[in-house]
Amino acid sequence: MSDVLVVGAGAAGAEAALTSARLGSQVTLVYAGELGGTCVNAGCVPSNALLHAAATRRAGFDIEAAHTAAGRVVNRVRDGVRRSLAAAGVHLLAGRLSFQDAHTATVAGPDGEIIVTADRIVIATGATTYLPAVGDVGDRRVITSADALGLGAVPARAVVVVGGHLGLEWATLLRHAGTQVTVIDEQPTLRAVADAEVAEFVAGQLGVTVLVGSPVAAVKPADDEVLVSVADQEIGADLVLFADFRRPNTDGLGLDRIGVRVDDSGAVVVDDELRTTAPGISAAGDVTGGLMLAAEARVEGGLAAANLHGGSTPMRRDLVPRALHTDPEVASVGLTESQARDAGRPPAVGYAEYAGNARALVLGADGGVVKLVVDPVGEEILGATVVGPDAASTVALVALAMQAELTASDLIASNHAHPAVGELVVDAARAALAG
Repeated sequence: MSDVLVVGAGAAGAEAALTSARLGSQVTLVYAGELGGTCVNAGCVPSNALLHAAATRRAGFDIEAAHTAAGRVVNRVRDGVRRSLAAAGVHLLAGRLSFQDAHTATVAGPDGEIIVTADRIVIATGATTYLPAVGDVGDRRVITSADALGLGAVPARAVVVVGGHLGLEWATLLRHAGTQVTVIDEQPTLRAVADAEVAEFVAGQLGVTVLVGSPVAAVKPADDEVLVSVADQEIGADLVLFADFRRPNTDGLGLDRIGVRVDDSGAVVVDDELRTTAPGISAAGDVTGGLMLAAEARVEGGLAAANLHGGSTPMRRDLVPRALHTDPEVASVGLTESQARDAGRPPAVGYAEYAGNARALVLGADGGVVKLVVDPVGEEILGATVVGPDAASTVALVALAMQAELTASDLIASNHAHPAVGELVVDAARAALAG
């Protein structure tokens, strides 16, 4: 019997296993597919490798060479996951798991079926892409983001639905590869950018056509194109990509046999400490629904494991930074201006423009911005959104300050290399307190 059984080897599962091992437990990790989960094998890692290849092309985009380069990156990251787990003493078991009771499961693997037992369990089985009903038309030109990783040719025209994290990154990739791209999102602004003001700015900077506020009404394959109906128009495309449509992987686990409740979407229901409705069983990552981002999944995995070992720390999603590797890059953490107002905390807002930063100008980016949201009473940092090069690294400075409970004045007093985009955090803090 293991002390801890982790089901799933993505960002959440790997972190849960590593944390459990660090806390002294004997850990068994059961996984189906490849180590690393969606992000490493069919999500952000290969898509970002392809995006980089498209963005840095010197002539025509060689998609075969880009796939080869992306495959090398995936293999190295996957090997890194394996080495980390092995070094921690985690026992790896490949196969599909089904729970028999709260401490027992069967695993159907390449060598047959075996029984595993454990005192405590972390469910981290991730999620799978799917086509919504409107896009499930049985045409090979209508695909999911996972399917897109197998593209053998660059389409001349593409429609991307919706403007979530995967959608906007794929739109950027295709645009750099030479595709004419239209992004459709039924929400009033691009959903991947929480701050409405920034979302409107980003929509104008992406270099693609953005249609918001209307859902896709129909997808109709024709001989030489696919027609996408939205609002009062039909858009012809050679490829229609439904991104950000993912459902939790809970089928076949036997969760009903162990008292773990799932909601109508199939997501495992957890409390703020990531505990399920069954004692001694927690869940983390995409299988619990939400935004399904690897950064959140990693934090959730570690926290779920720590809480199973006697901890009682609630998950703070507002402290996890989010990044869009688009062009321009976008990153955020915490509350937006409107969210702060809705929470009854009218904020002070400070802006710092890339046009006033030496490093940004060297990088040729004078259209970016840092937007900092501060509670003027006590100077608590509530959140930030950054648009421009190094956005992810820059917003990470704010995320760390928030986690350490620093104030806007502390940001102003912080030290930075020069020239560096991160200096804009100081400027934004000064602007917030001056306002």
